[in-house]
Amino acid sequence: MRNKALLYIICLLIAIGGVSPAFGQIRYGQPTAGQLKFTYSHWKIENGDTATTIDQMSFPVSGFLPLKDNLEMHLFFAGATNNVDNDDGDISLSGLGDMRLQVNQSLANDQWLISVGMNLPTGKKSLNPAGKQILSVLSENYLSFPVRRLGGGFGFNMLLATAKASGNTRYGGGIMYQFNGTYEPYEGTGDYNPGDMISANAGVDIISDPTVVSVDVIYSLFTEDKIEGNKVFKQSPLLDLRLGVLRKMGSSSASLRLRYAMRGDNKWYNSGSQEVISSLQLFGNEFLLAGNASFAVGESCHVIPLAELRLISENEMNLGGASIFGFGSNFDYKFGKQTKLSLGGKLYTGSADGGNYDLSGVQLTAGLTASF
Repeated sequence: MRNKALLYIICLLIAIGGVSPAFGQIRYGQPTAGQLKFTYSHWKIENGDTATTIDQMSFPVSGFLPLKDNLEMHLFFAGATNNVDNDDGDISLSGLGDMRLQVNQSLANDQWLISVGMNLPTGKKSLNPAGKQILSVLSENYLSFPVRRLGGGFGFNMLLATAKASGNTRYGGGIMYQFNGTYEPYEGTGDYNPGDMISANAGVDIISDPTVVSVDVIYSLFTEDKIEGNKVFKQSPLLDLRLGVLRKMGSSSASLRLRYAMRGDNKWYNSGSQEVISSLQLFGNEFLLAGNASFAVGESCHVIPLAELRLISENEMNLGGASIFGFGSNFDYKFGKQTKLSLGGKLYTGSADGGNYDLSGVQLTAGLTASF
């Protein structure tokens, strides 16, 4: 008999360890499944009389394949088309992203998990100056886009995790290493290595039926970014604190999530002497409060209203704080037992750089999931 009480926390260790969300579910005993999704994102940034609009249409595809008992594989890839329009004109970037594969092996009645993944460099790279400008906009942390880059280098990750249960408490921990290979992101930049990551995480679930309270702590370290073998940048350590509450009420449910991300100083290097020339916080600390409720409408439908608030502190590079509020709803409809249609919409409003930028956005999603 499968120890299902431990599967949730094990899959959470994957999700919070840095692996793509496409690989964040352990589905032992489930059939082969696939998902097609479309997401349209639109943002407008206003600064006085000037305005910049960013539009993205992304097309992620994910799949799940049970290989044998206790062994499964996930795959994910996405394409995107992006457009940025401002006073300097209109520029576009379209292409495919990298393909990612993840294989999960459960051991010892699901108390141990070994997971290995690969990033296959199938995406668009060596971007021209217009493409570089678009990726710079997509990387702004106060904006929300499902696809922030296209191609990268070959990479792989390895995860070892364990979980146990004692009474109404589930607890676990894991460690993950992610290798990022060399590639040329922009024309003429040379070989760029974005550095590797190692992440340790621990979590506990306290169950008081019908409520589950989850607490998770993740700490990540990064090695230096290099161009042509020379150190140029090092990302700061990241401490990620998370609290979640889930309450089930018959066929309906409600959840609340809090997250606080603490970031340290990033380092810049002189490419010749390899000495640190600057050490500043590039991204401010971030607080997230998000909630949703799922209401059953008949046997096949669920309506899911949701809202979130993001607060980002100022950094040490003269960029002020940001606050973004988002709200909307999702709609799920099941066709029999094997097919589900999902539709969603969300509106955003807020400000960035200490109020210098006014933000507004919209995100529309449509997805089809089928099992075979």
